[in-house]
Amino acid sequence: MAADVSARVHLVAEKLQQKAQDAQRKGNEGAARALASSVSDLRQAMALIAEQRHLLARRRGEGDEEDDDADAHTQELATRLARVETMLGKKSDDMKAKGNENAAAALQQSASTVEQGRKRLMEQQQTIFGLLGRWEAIEDVVDGKKRDKETHKEQETPPERLIARVRRLVQLEAVIMESFHEHNETEVKIEIERLKQGDRELEAAREEALEAQERLKQESLALEELRQELERTKERETLRQEEDAMLLEQQREACQAMEQLVRESDQEIQRMTQSAAAWRRRKRDW
Repeated sequence: MAADVSARVHLVAEKLQQKAQDAQRKGNEGAARALASSVSDLRQAMALIAEQRHLLARRRGEGDEEDDDADAHTQELATRLARVETMLGKKSDDMKAKGNENAAAALQQSASTVEQGRKRLMEQQQTIFGLLGRWEAIEDVVDGKKRDKETHKEQETPPERLIARVRRLVQLEAVIMESFHEHNETEVKIEIERLKQGDRELEAAREEALEAQERLKQESLALEELRQELERTKERETLRQEEDAMLLEQQREACQAMEQLVRESDQEIQRMTQSAAAWRRRKRDW
């Protein structure tokens, strides 16, 4: 199962790395950095899965430092997932405050999925360490019986060695049943499937987070385009108002010129009327 998960994580990391390179070529540095960070997280998770896969094969005499390192890596990965969960929750609240309910719901769902993946990761780590402890208990019994066998090998006859071996196998079976009594075959399969489901949910959470990030990017671009269009509309409206004001001023000047022309015409008509009246009076006087 761990090998399958590692292979899937490796493929996802390669795809994200390619997308990060594409984003960088297109000049989208923000998206490139976010994708590169996700690639780093996935590769660290892949290394952690590889370490966990080898835990049960580790010999007891190698010490507990590897356990401590693996646990520290798990805690670090869980902390990073918690930060991703918090970031998604915050962006969900921001989108909700801006009235974008769809984006808020999608981000909240992604945060919940990341939380589930983080919990499954911690449960998987606890299960592995629990199984390791039980395996070490079995090793103690096997090593003790082996030493006992080597000590008494010279005194035992073939029938006695056979009887002693049967007894040791019975004791070993009792230890195994005591250590794993709650894990029958069906339950182990269920647990393995649950861990696989946790890996799938974690991968789905990462994909949803990337999709949400892409949606936010598209919405930001749309908002920026809308803002630019509003600026252009405002500029056109300002220009139109200036043109209207200029036209009104020209009309006012034309009206003033017409009024002046009418006044001059009235004065000319009045002068001509007065001249005609004076001429008629002089004519009568003659």
